[in-house]
Amino acid sequence: MSYERVRDQLHQLKAEAALSALDPVLEQAQKAAKLTVQVLDELLGIELAARFKRCVTINLKLSGLPRSRAHREKNRLDSLFRVLTRPQILILDEIGYLPLEQPDATFLFEVVNKRYQAQKSIILTSNKGFGQSGEIFPDPVLAVALLDRLLHHATTLNIRGESYRLRHRRQAGLTTPSPSA
Repeated sequence: MSYERVRDQLHQLKAEAALSALDPVLEQAQKAAKLTVQVLDELLGIELAARFKRCVTINLKLSGLPRSRAHREKNRLDSLFRVLTRPQILILDEIGYLPLEQPDATFLFEVVNKRYQAQKSIILTSNKGFGQSGEIFPDPVLAVALLDRLLHHATTLNIRGESYRLRHRRQAGLTTPSPSA
């Protein structure tokens, strides 16, 4: 009786991912002698991951941004490059936050190169200096070529110190001041 009630409640809550995973999770839990709270944790994790994935998919559709994997598969990179070279200013925020893999680094180079040729502006923010490009790009030759195009007509601003986000949190009393402050 409890099993059917759980299935019905998951359905009413529209927790479809947890509902579809219920039987395999219960089987695996029985074999591994898992606690009830562990089973619940696993089901909730499955549901949250599925909801996050749906949210990302919906937001991407609503944003109107072209997806890179679909453009590559359909061999429609030219249309994506046209979209990215159309605006007068393209803002690339947090470059270097994560290292790029080779296909992504090559794609970024192509975007920068096409914008350079079209004499279109780029605003790029990064927490890395130019000398740290090896931490971002897997190919040093590509990194040099990209930096060459970015810096040719560039105005660079080097901002040191704590980030404005951290400063605002500190001013709002949400964090304690750093020992060096």
